[in-house]
Amino acid sequence: MTVRRLALALIALLATLVALVWVLLRPPARTPPDLPALNDIVSRLAVDAAELGRPSYEPPRPPDTPDYAVLDTDGRLLVATGPAAPTSLVEAIARQDTVLDLRDGDRLTGQVLFATGDEVALTAAADHLRWVCTILVVLLGAAAALALWRLDRSMLRPFREMGGFARQVAAGDLDAPLRMDKANAFGAFTEAFDLMRQELAAARQRERQADRAKRELVASLGHDMKTPIASIKAVAELMAARNRDPATAARLAVIDAKADQLDALASDLLEGALRELEVLPVNPREVSSHELAGLLAEADHLGWADGIEFPDCLVRVDPLRWAQAVGNVVANAYKYGAAPLTVTARIVGSDALEVALADAGPGVGPDELALVTRKFYRGAAGAGKPGAGLGLYLARHLMERMGGQLACGDAAPGFKVTLRAPLA
Repeated sequence: MTVRRLALALIALLATLVALVWVLLRPPARTPPDLPALNDIVSRLAVDAAELGRPSYEPPRPPDTPDYAVLDTDGRLLVATGPAAPTSLVEAIARQDTVLDLRDGDRLTGQVLFATGDEVALTAAADHLRWVCTILVVLLGAAAALALWRLDRSMLRPFREMGGFARQVAAGDLDAPLRMDKANAFGAFTEAFDLMRQELAAARQRERQADRAKRELVASLGHDMKTPIASIKAVAELMAARNRDPATAARLAVIDAKADQLDALASDLLEGALRELEVLPVNPREVSSHELAGLLAEADHLGWADGIEFPDCLVRVDPLRWAQAVGNVVANAYKYGAAPLTVTARIVGSDALEVALADAGPGVGPDELALVTRKFYRGAAGAGKPGAGLGLYLARHLMERMGGQLACGDAAPGFKVTLRAPLA
């Protein structure tokens, strides 16, 4: 909604409320008392004169007639039909109520006091005003709630979503899309932020591919260097075995020693290329199982899990590394599996919390189950999909460094990953 439309809507709302105030606050018209109806009541009371004052007597009360009271000639109250009825002649005169004589023939037997004065009208007007104020307060409250809802929907909620999105991007989660609503003023901003997320994700993928290519090149060089070095060493040893010249034997010994040095350097180069991920710091501490469940729920940003409930216990893990491990497992399910993601958690024995995550995808063949957690291994399901073959390897590596375990199995159908974390 544009500012102009919002202003017009507020003006229309205020005009409607002003019109309601003028209509509803108009005081009710005061009508003169219906004297024929009042005289009819007096006539019926004269007939029942002998019954007046008895507790069982029910005075006549036709519809749309005011409350009234009956006094005898001494001013004693005989009958009162309601709280609005005056209780004495002085009160009736002060309120300007209608006073009619009650007669038996020509003899005065009492007086009937009808509540028709100004005080009754004021009471009715006060009641009317209370109802009007109540209605106006309800309408204003509803209008304020609607305005706040519109403000939250069009301005505050997009800000909150972009704040959460920024935190996810800062934490490295580039897979969760930002919901775009082009109906509000921030639609273009949310679209631009989501495009930025996509570009960052693409840049990170390119970086991973380049890093993998670098590590594969270094590993390949380290591996390929070992073959000619081994050949040089073998030839040097063979020549030394056949040679009888001390000077030549000394030179061959130098060649053999240098070949050993080159072999050691090639081994260090190969191992270093494959060991870059094993220097991540891991700091286990006591953590509530409910915190781990919350981290798993955050990792499941597509909402595949049909329910995440952990038993109440304390677990000794590193929350950051736990989040990385379950994030890799969930991302692996998103990439190669299918919804839903069934999550079960239970305490095994007296020393471990076991969490199983099973997707409904095609699963992994039995010959690949033992290989999927190896470094750089990619199964048949990974053909044509981006990835470096490190997700499950890193998750297993982190769980083991926290004193836990990670195991893969068949969910029939689907693929299941079971994580075990030690109890505190």
